[in-house]
Amino acid sequence: METSTEHKLEEAPLRNEEVQEIMGRMPRGIVWWNVGITLAVVVLFLLGSQVFHSPAKMEIAITITAYPEPAALTSPMDGTLTACFVTNGADVQAGQAMAIVATDSDSALLKAPTTGRFEAERLYLGRHVSRGDTLLHIIPSRTSAPVCYGYVPAAMAADVQGGQEVRLRITGYPESDYGFIPGVIAHVASLPGANGAHYVEIQLPASLTTNNGKAIPFSYGMNGQAEIITGKDDTIKLFP
Repeated sequence: METSTEHKLEEAPLRNEEVQEIMGRMPRGIVWWNVGITLAVVVLFLLGSQVFHSPAKMEIAITITAYPEPAALTSPMDGTLTACFVTNGADVQAGQAMAIVATDSDSALLKAPTTGRFEAERLYLGRHVSRGDTLLHIIPSRTSAPVCYGYVPAAMAADVQGGQEVRLRITGYPESDYGFIPGVIAHVASLPGANGAHYVEIQLPASLTTNNGKAIPFSYGMNGQAEIITGKDDTIKLFP
């Protein structure tokens, strides 16, 4: 007696032949319709790669400052602050006496290295200081326009060229609220620096105003990210 399993095995070839016979009777119109749809999708994809572009980008860390930068006065010795001749926020002249640091046997007079505004933190008489401690800053009264710079890794430097569009996003000023500051690549160093990267300078607008029309106040040492638009990638390249 044939088992149920043997009966199914004998029927399998018959069913396969039936399926093939049905497919063989499939109208040619349906077959050509499927082929046409496939070809149309491929053609549209290729055409789209010539029409639609997505910008190729890279991001680097940037700093915004102005020159000359604030001058820092440091303690030349371990000792105690025994005198301070200027108050915070006062205007001072180059060479003006600022403070005295002394020990039981020696003392040092700190003088302003440049003309500007005096700023200090925790500058009080009797304060114990160590050699190299920063005691105060002189903010220059005259500076250049803000300067923006960053460094591009050597392996990517060839993709960065003068005139390329840059979008600057400043730390502490979210793009969702402020937008970005538009800029342009002004200079790319031909040789890498000591850090192995190429120095890049970015030209800023006349004022630090974002694409949303919001002004960002300048401060020394501002930092953030620069998105450099290095070119355009075809869609076909983005979807290999």
